[in-house]
Amino acid sequence: RHLALAKPLHVTTLLKLAAMESKVEAEVARMLAGSPQLGSAGVFGELTVGQVLRPGEVGPRCRPCDSLGDLADVLAASARTAVAVVDDGQLVGLVTENDVMRAFFEGASSETRLSVWLDSCKARASPSQLQRLVVPPSALLADVAEKMVSNALAGDCTCHHAIVEGLLLTSPAGEKGFGVVSSQDLVRSLCHSDRWARSREAEVATSSLSVMDVMKKKDRIFTCPPSDTLQDAMEVLLVTQQNSVLVVNEESTRIFGFITPRDMVKALADGRDKNVTIGEWMRERAACVDRTITSDSNLDDVAAAMTSRKVDHLAVLRLGSKDVIGVISSLDILHYMRARAPFLRCMPLWKGPTVAEVLAQSQSITVVGPRGGTFGQIADALASSNRTAAVIETVHQRCRATLLTENDIVLAYINGKGRDDTVEAWMSPAETSFLQVLPSTPLTEAASLMLMAAERHGKCHHL
Repeated sequence: RHLALAKPLHVTTLLKLAAMESKVEAEVARMLAGSPQLGSAGVFGELTVGQVLRPGEVGPRCRPCDSLGDLADVLAASARTAVAVVDDGQLVGLVTENDVMRAFFEGASSETRLSVWLDSCKARASPSQLQRLVVPPSALLADVAEKMVSNALAGDCTCHHAIVEGLLLTSPAGEKGFGVVSSQDLVRSLCHSDRWARSREAEVATSSLSVMDVMKKKDRIFTCPPSDTLQDAMEVLLVTQQNSVLVVNEESTRIFGFITPRDMVKALADGRDKNVTIGEWMRERAACVDRTITSDSNLDDVAAAMTSRKVDHLAVLRLGSKDVIGVISSLDILHYMRARAPFLRCMPLWKGPTVAEVLAQSQSITVVGPRGGTFGQIADALASSNRTAAVIETVHQRCRATLLTENDIVLAYINGKGRDDTVEAWMSPAETSFLQVLPSTPLTEAASLMLMAAERHGKCHHL
């Protein structure tokens, strides 16, 4: 739970998740049978970004010549989580509160220009990923929610914002430009019944769902003690790519509160030293807005609280006490809506692509070593293709092909083999049928077979 105890996920752990997901989804479907369904389309209906978010509600904009300090001031004053960086009417970047926190953590000067930060390729949304975030004002809120969740779950883009292109701005000329929509904006739209009417089904769904259905439980959230510094808290947030960290005592028996990237933005805007202890910083902010909600609250209550208090996270208190049992964020709500909306996924995971369909997506996904090939040839092929294993043709009738992995090459090197030694002479004609699958094998079944092979046959995670 503390950062020092955090360990990287091994590939077999991910395979276990993949192999289990079909069973998990079936169990979730069974558990939710008969309960009100909460899908993005059910909640947002046919509403578009342009219909729900009025001019000025999608946040301010910055220029490349503005500084990180200017950005921190803008975010702190507006309670926004990101701004679009626009130059002569052209979108050049998106900078979030997490970017400000990272710059603060790394000791960047508050005078650093946004153009320099964007050029450093340290932004959560790199220039090459901007188009993945752009939506028109006519985009359905349900589609925007899906895009946010997909980007948040992606390994290469952890930004949970959307950039609205062509939105009417608040300038006197009524010009159009770029705005930024966050998960908090989508949750806030649930409260604007004066602008649009939700269906009866949507109202029943959101009012019947408890905050405990959606929140992250406290044992799933990383922690810091009050004696740690703001620098330590930022490190936890950055390394784990999470947006909240609980502040607990050394024994983890008492929770004092939580810290988010927005708190770090405010600390930078206030000119606070990042080496101040969390405990001291929290005492100074004791009079800040209430960021708690009780465990008996429903989803409508959560949305209303986030909207009225202009916060993105709430600590969930056990009813009748001050005990924190979890944290809920606006993105958690979108995640939950997506999980309860099967139509957001074009097909069930266990009916997904086959092995052949995955292989067909890239001609370079498989490296084939020629008969009589050397370790040097295979090592060069793996290094240039960024693959981790090669198929090796053999002369054995029982097994015409086998696998050579990067670990095999390391082992051969340790045992004195050189670049010019042939692979086939080193490999034994072991039975490898357990590593072979048909092209028509569903990808999830292949994941399950890969997991079994990794656990029973020498830890090989290839097929």
